[in-house]
Amino acid sequence: MPAGPARFSIPGFVVNSSNDPTPSRHAAGPVGVALVGHGYWGRHLARNVVAAPSTTLVGVVDIDEQALARASRIHLGVETWTHLEAALEDDRVEAIVVATPASTHADIAAKA
Repeated sequence: MPAGPARFSIPGFVVNSSNDPTPSRHAAGPVGVALVGHGYWGRHLARNVVAAPSTTLVGVVDIDEQALARASRIHLGVETWTHLEAALEDDRVEAIVVATPASTHADIAAKA
């Protein structure tokens, strides 16, 4: 059993055992996501980000210009960046989804 007050969630609120409602992150709207990598897995993950009511796809990062062009065609209006740093400078980006080769995940996560 975890220590501390019991918590459960209600859409838009987190309620603890003292009945002190505190607005949750979801009360502010969907989380802005930058997808890093728009290859085979990235296309599937982008679809999931778009479909989820709790997230919005802000943009896609990829070093491959063709992948970025494909992302722009599929997801009209999203930003495209060739460098992760540019995506992280966008105030709308609150989270990243990493869809690159596994050997690159640690470096990408460390930058974010």
